[in-house]
Amino acid sequence: VGGKAPAAVDREVAAIADLGAVWLRSAVRWDGVEPRGPDRQQWARADRLVAAAERHGLRLLVTITGTPRWARPAGDDRALAFAARPADYAGFVGRIVGRYRDRVAAWELGNEPNHTKSFAKPDPARYAQFLEAGYRAAKRADPDAFVLTGGIGGTRDANGDIPGDEFVRELYRVGAQRWFDALSYHPYTYPLLPSQDRNGARGWSRMARVRETMVENGDGDPTIWVTEFGAPNDGPRHERAVPEEEQQLLLRDGSRQDGAL
Repeated sequence: VGGKAPAAVDREVAAIADLGAVWLRSAVRWDGVEPRGPDRQQWARADRLVAAAERHGLRLLVTITGTPRWARPAGDDRALAFAARPADYAGFVGRIVGRYRDRVAAWELGNEPNHTKSFAKPDPARYAQFLEAGYRAAKRADPDAFVLTGGIGGTRDANGDIPGDEFVRELYRVGAQRWFDALSYHPYTYPLLPSQDRNGARGWSRMARVRETMVENGDGDPTIWVTEFGAPNDGPRHERAVPEEEQQLLLRDGSRQDGAL
């Protein structure tokens, strides 16, 4: 949302609020704010996003993603990859949390760290380092900051990706449960409905396994936040686009599955 022109940002956020939404989730790109280094900041887009959420009464969940070139691993030109050094990422986390403390309701540290788009070779122990560094930085900037893991999901070990439930199990094995207030998850099930998903076939039943891991480790208090869910909706001409009626059915079915977790 925040990357659009000011009027477009306000229209889109207003439309979301008009639907009866309470929350707005949007990324703030580190590479957009500090493309040339931490001493040359460009906050205008992020400011528009935060202001629009406030203006329309939405609680804002910000996903901190997008690594600038100066902080990327050598030879890695992917903006969605994590930084070479956790300290660089944590530095930005501290700066953005400090700037918007009391105006952003929750912070998400990265997106889908179990996928190769975030790490060339997904590694729970490596992500745990970023999680710890980011969590500590956020709490220093605002002790009341609410911090989530990057949204985790996926069901297949394809091209190096790690299934979400397996990734979370490894996060707990290395002690990463100390570094988040809630766990962000993406339990996609399409073309199945959540109620049809059994035995780890798709994301919803994998999410149930995640909950089992949390409880088995004595970590039953933190909640799982479903921060992405649905099906492709890229317009009527897109071959993968799912009609609105099917989208509605998917969301309604998912809302009825709370008790399954």
